[in-house]
Amino acid sequence: MCDQQAPECGQCLKSGKTCPGPLQGTLFIDVAGQQARVKVAVRDLLTDTKPQLATATLLKDQSETTTSLQIAEPHDQQSLSPAGVCLPGNSRAVTKSNRSAHNHLPTPYIYEPSKAAPFQDLFVDAFLKSFFNPRSRDDEWTYTIPDFLTKPKSNSIIHAIRAASMSVYGKKTGDQPIQVEACRSYAKGIENQLAESRSNQQKLTAGIDAGEIYDAEAVCVPMMFCFFEAMMCTSFCAWAQHAMAAGKMLEMLGPQQCQDGLLHYLFRTARITT
Repeated sequence: MCDQQAPECGQCLKSGKTCPGPLQGTLFIDVAGQQARVKVAVRDLLTDTKPQLATATLLKDQSETTTSLQIAEPHDQQSLSPAGVCLPGNSRAVTKSNRSAHNHLPTPYIYEPSKAAPFQDLFVDAFLKSFFNPRSRDDEWTYTIPDFLTKPKSNSIIHAIRAASMSVYGKKTGDQPIQVEACRSYAKGIENQLAESRSNQQKLTAGIDAGEIYDAEAVCVPMMFCFFEAMMCTSFCAWAQHAMAAGKMLEMLGPQQCQDGLLHYLFRTARITT
């Protein structure tokens, strides 16, 4: 360390060098070269050091796992097999298995959660707010629509709810792509419902009671198609055909099944519609 003594500093006197004397006045330092070296160092750190650090971390975790297995080994020379079963004396096999497992670690990937559920909730919320009055008891069945999506018994109810809710949202916002998706869901729902209708007709022919075939979810499907047609108008009076289909299901269930509960509110809505 220079003591900045004049005319010669103590460091130069000890080393026998000629001392230029202490620096005086304004001092300018060129840092351009230093900044370039820093950029290169940062680039090397991002490209080379990161995988090495990740590998070192994996090796450290693997060694800790192996150590914990060896510490937990009973005194009777039993150890854990790769499947987690105690076998008589096989600690080397355990260590070897851990090393082989490290060599076959899966490649990490970025997980992107599906965006379908949040958008589906948005469409259903817009559908409920646009059509129904929360003070009216006749519309109480509509607030069970999210429950149908949580545990659906068939794909028809999913496509029907999506078609109705997206048609309302698409018309309200003027979004053409959403209206197109609503039509696609409607087509898929109609296709699934036709297949289910054929199967249900065979069951009825075989003598199975209608109460074991139709339920509130089955009646809700044509009701949602009715709302879709009311918004999109794909064909003349198509909404009335869906309303009649829902009424026919309720008729087959009989008045005893529609005295209370969800089927009762569906019955009141279908009766007003037809």
